[in-house]
Amino acid sequence: MAANPPKTPRRSINPLTVVLVSGGVLLVLLVVGLLVAKSSLNAWLQGEGFREWLARRAETALKSEVSLGELKWSGSEVFAAKITATGRPEAAFSELVLDGVRTKTGGVRDRAFLVPDITVNRLHLLFSSTREAAPVAVISSEIAPAAEASRLPRWL
Repeated sequence: MAANPPKTPRRSINPLTVVLVSGGVLLVLLVVGLLVAKSSLNAWLQGEGFREWLARRAETALKSEVSLGELKWSGSEVFAAKITATGRPEAAFSELVLDGVRTKTGGVRDRAFLVPDITVNRLHLLFSSTREAAPVAVISSEIAPAAEASRLPRWL
C-alpha cells in the first residue's frame, strides 16, 4: 500500500478580505451608477423631452399655446432666447413674448423645481379687450391652516 501524502491544511478565506472586496465592488458600482444617472439626466434636460414637458406645464398654467426656443444649460442655469405664448379665450392675456430668459434652478422639492432667480431681458404682454371675462373664483370662507397656505399648488 502506498502511503498517503500528508494533507496540507486548506487555507481559509479571511472574512475581512471578503467584506473589503465586496465593499469596494459596491462602491465602484455606486459611482458608475451615479455617473450614468447624471449623464441621463443631463441628456433629458438638454433634449426635446424636457422642452416638451416644460411647454405642456406652461400651457396648463397660462391657459395658452406656448412655444419655447432652444434651452441652453450652463451648470444650474438655463437660458432661452425666446418664449412665446398665445392665450386661449379663457387666458388672462392674448399674447406674451419673453426675450432673453435666464433662470437659475435650485433643485427639486415636493415634485416641483425650485427657481430662486429669473431674469428677462424684454417682456411684451398684450391684453385684448375682446377676450372673455375671466370666471369669478369662489373662495371658501374657511381659512386654510398655515401649513397648507405655505405649500405650492399641486399643478406646479
